[in-house]
Amino acid sequence: MAVTAPTIPLTGVATANPTGQYCSVTVTGGTVTGLTVGYGTNPAPVIVTPSIPLTTVPVTNTNAFPVAVAIVGGTVTVVAVSGVTQFTATGVTAIVPAGGTIALTYSVVPTSWTWTPVVAGITGNPVSSPNNLPVPPGCTLTWTGSVAPTSWTWNNFIDQSYTPGFYAMNTGAEAAGYNPYTQLPYAQHVTVGQTGLATGVAN
Repeated sequence: MAVTAPTIPLTGVATANPTGQYCSVTVTGGTVTGLTVGYGTNPAPVIVTPSIPLTTVPVTNTNAFPVAVAIVGGTVTVVAVSGVTQFTATGVTAIVPAGGTIALTYSVVPTSWTWTPVVAGITGNPVSSPNNLPVPPGCTLTWTGSVAPTSWTWNNFIDQSYTPGFYAMNTGAEAAGYNPYTQLPYAQHVTVGQTGLATGVAN
């Protein structure tokens, strides 16, 4: 079920899920280097940012959820996540999945890197298009990059998996001659121990 999508914001601006529904967002086009789903109004885990390691030494995300690692300053030539180069400069944010690693190659150590828990996310230079992320109620979606996406489509994917959909009316009960007893998997019966749905008793 498609829901009304909010306007695509400027890069780095978090957009709240305004639908109250569990949405699946498909982001298409543009030059996007990151898509991040934040906790928004939901309580977020508290984590401690580890020390910046020596150049090329990987650090493991030991949390049970992904983290966004914002790298500032220094002279950085490689930002690798789980062994795959994602960026070749500083001033970037990389998403590290649970159990994944991040390693920096640098000649001058960054002035800081900050680890923030996120619900989901993907980073790359650029990320693939189209790309799809879950955005639960109360959470936020942020894109980063040099060119805005050409579109993003918000869908209630739980509703999409059900036909005719949770939003459909129960027209059967409104039809002429409707009888609930004839719509049941077993025929109506009285309380005489028969298999089926008894009238006036609890089954």
